[in-house]
Amino acid sequence: MLLRFTVENFLAFRDEAELNLLASRDDRHASHVTITSGLKQHRVVKAAAIYGANGHGKTKLIEAMSFVRDLLRHGTTGEDPIAVMPFRPEPEASARPAKFTFDINVDGVDYEYGIVVASDRVCEEWLFTTRKGKSIPMFERATTKATSGEYITEVQVGQGFRKSAEEGRKKGFVDFVAFGTRPTQPFLTESIERNIKEFAPIHNWFSHQLVILSADATYASLPIRAKDDQKFIQFVSDFMRRADIGIDHFEAEEKPFELSKLDIPEEFHREIQQQCEKGGIVLLGNSDQSSIAVKLDDHGRFVRVGLTSVHKAANGRLTNFAFDEESAGTQRLMHLLPLLLDIRTQDKTYIVDELDRKLHPLLAYRFLDAALSEDTIGQLVFTTHNIQLLDRELLRRDEIWFVEKDRDGASHLISLANIKVRPDLRISKGYWAGRFGGVPVDGRFAEAAIPDTYAEADNHAH
Repeated sequence: MLLRFTVENFLAFRDEAELNLLASRDDRHASHVTITSGLKQHRVVKAAAIYGANGHGKTKLIEAMSFVRDLLRHGTTGEDPIAVMPFRPEPEASARPAKFTFDINVDGVDYEYGIVVASDRVCEEWLFTTRKGKSIPMFERATTKATSGEYITEVQVGQGFRKSAEEGRKKGFVDFVAFGTRPTQPFLTESIERNIKEFAPIHNWFSHQLVILSADATYASLPIRAKDDQKFIQFVSDFMRRADIGIDHFEAEEKPFELSKLDIPEEFHREIQQQCEKGGIVLLGNSDQSSIAVKLDDHGRFVRVGLTSVHKAANGRLTNFAFDEESAGTQRLMHLLPLLLDIRTQDKTYIVDELDRKLHPLLAYRFLDAALSEDTIGQLVFTTHNIQLLDRELLRRDEIWFVEKDRDGASHLISLANIKVRPDLRISKGYWAGRFGGVPVDGRFAEAAIPDTYAEADNHAH
């Protein structure tokens, strides 16, 4: 579970920006707060909605998280530089490294992971854990450049590692791993590759529990999950019926498919054939960034596994539609619904850019309301322009964030919980008027530009 994230001197963020998911004293929507396990318990919010005008840094905040996650998951290759992007409007910023920290809770244990990165090296890196209210180092790494041009990496193993290490493990092995860590390689990544399992829970969190979705991301395994997971089919069918968009349920379908028509090397054909003969379903990417799932049927013939939506007319008649015949909004919703099911059953943190893209405002509202249900155990952090979600009946004040650029082009992040507002203030109207920043025009123009029909609809909704 994500507790806190900071970024400094990266992309749009010159100064340190902090996204803090620890709950405030706000007593509204108590079900939106999760209590972590472990000796030191935290009250953590389940969601964070991030608002801001186009170009003000919402997506850049997500890209900052993605940069660290990908660096830890994949490491670096050879002597290639690290693709770090410092704050550009100020040339002197390029001489300073970027800094990132993640405070997370994994299986009831608190960790702080931090990394300071320049293009030629990981300058600093650290991992701390918390025991009995005290922060204890697991490792601290520093890489410096000598006058000779040589890079020197030093790693100090702390008490947090020694106490968790299995009997007989020698500190000398960690020193050996540190000696072999390239300047551009994170020590955490190198440790996992060398099977230092004490760091595995943290690395696994970045690899499997922190899920980051771009604005145009799709759930590639959708047809496979529809075929194999009846609970998933039931879940999405129930949601669609409640959404009242005319879909009664979904079904997995199989259609004949000619593998020979694919323009791929012959060895790939054989590999696909072998995997399917073992009873598996193979996911193939298309040139248009879509994907198709293929398998062998009971007669040994290739079939394509797809998804069919079943519409129900007023007279009860059922009609099947192929998934790609549905509207862009319906397809987008279907690719998001696995997220909704996952955060109800798994301790995952989803970071989604433009969550409500292509979705009707009311449908986005219902989706978020479902994500914040009492049985949700995961987290959802997302960017949006949808002011219908700026509703205290839906979100707590500490679940609403704003990103705004200053005159120097630097982005800043602020929580509504840190802004004094009247208890009766309609947050959406205050946002329109520029009260909280993050709007592309000055407050006087924004207030005058609110359509009367929209204001009436907003009043009626409340």
